[in-house]
Amino acid sequence: MKLWLFLSFILHHVHSTTIGLIPNTTVTRLTSSSSSIMVGTKEECLCTMMISSNISAFNYFTNNTCQLFSNASVTDTYFSWMINVNGLFYFRSQSSQIETTDEYSTTTSAPTTVAYNCSAVSLALVGTTVFGNANGTSGTSLGELSFPWYVGLNSDKSMLISDCGNFRVLRVYANKSTGVLVAPDNIWLMSRRVVYDTSLLNLFVLDALNCLMTRYHNGSLTTQTVFGSTCGSNLTQFAGFASFCMDSAGNFYIADMSNHRIMFWKANATAGVVLAGVTGVPGNDSLHLYYPQYITLDETQGLFYVADTFNNRILRYSMNSSVGTVVAGGNGVGQGRNQLNLPSGIYLAKSINALYIADTVNNRIVRWYLGDSEGQTIAGDCNGTAGTTALLLNTPTTLTMDSDEKYLSVQQ
Repeated sequence: MKLWLFLSFILHHVHSTTIGLIPNTTVTRLTSSSSSIMVGTKEECLCTMMISSNISAFNYFTNNTCQLFSNASVTDTYFSWMINVNGLFYFRSQSSQIETTDEYSTTTSAPTTVAYNCSAVSLALVGTTVFGNANGTSGTSLGELSFPWYVGLNSDKSMLISDCGNFRVLRVYANKSTGVLVAPDNIWLMSRRVVYDTSLLNLFVLDALNCLMTRYHNGSLTTQTVFGSTCGSNLTQFAGFASFCMDSAGNFYIADMSNHRIMFWKANATAGVVLAGVTGVPGNDSLHLYYPQYITLDETQGLFYVADTFNNRILRYSMNSSVGTVVAGGNGVGQGRNQLNLPSGIYLAKSINALYIADTVNNRIVRWYLGDSEGQTIAGDCNGTAGTTALLLNTPTTLTMDSDEKYLSVQQ
């Protein structure tokens, strides 16, 4: 088992809701002083960062032009492009390299928009294993993982990993190949999420098998129960395999998966209240949830987001409302760019107003800009192929970014 880390430089360069195709188009060179207009709109012809043997960049500009960049000096500049079935642009016939920053326009008058089952960024993200075995095998040493579920990044750049198969929680400091045990296997510990408070002195671990919120203080491996009793559905309980997050005041938000609800548990309270969903009643309308597995907050806006896993959608709620709004998915299970397949983790990137979604069964990470009707695969295969190479994922469960939102970490 391993943890991927993706450079996010490429993540911020492509935002398009439609992939277009100009079939068999010849693009002719214009002089740098010529007025060149790209035929079609940004939605009809996606110009994006890309690398090939002959072209080093291909980008869309606000004046509706596409520009090519290369350091090579050439004389013949005919080329054409088309799109492959995965939604990626590539150059079909290339007779030469392109010089400096001249602009180009197409010789056709009407681009044809073509729908594909999925959409991916043109330059696939390459993952780097930062912890665990690079070949995907499990292990029990402090440098190995077994069915890890959650990864979180602390303010000191260390990682928290819920190593479920080994019934433990590890803290991994930057550039270290072994972890430090911060929550032990003393009661068959299995947690879907673990969180430090802002002081990094109190580690909160949701014991998903025993239905307890527990705390480990200042490096101690002694368990303290914060709330919870036995697994159940009343307001002093939550069911097995729940997840949670915390706000800046130390309050808890529980994704009570098996009870199909979201609960709010005030710090030091002995009972919670239901924020969303109907206890014990699954459903797919705006008032119901179906095995929600993850929750994240936007405290500034007074919102929270829920991975409504078995409804294959992401919902947004106001803190004072139990009515959810679909912001991603909700179009049935599938691999289409407007679909998800059992999403189990989400990260809200406030800098670009987008959600990063662990689309678990589709073996991919989807970036979905809030307000858009579809997302885009930015890691893994958009058609759902699983694998252990640097370009593929295998059932990613959770994901997070660093405080600067430059690096994307994925647990799989």
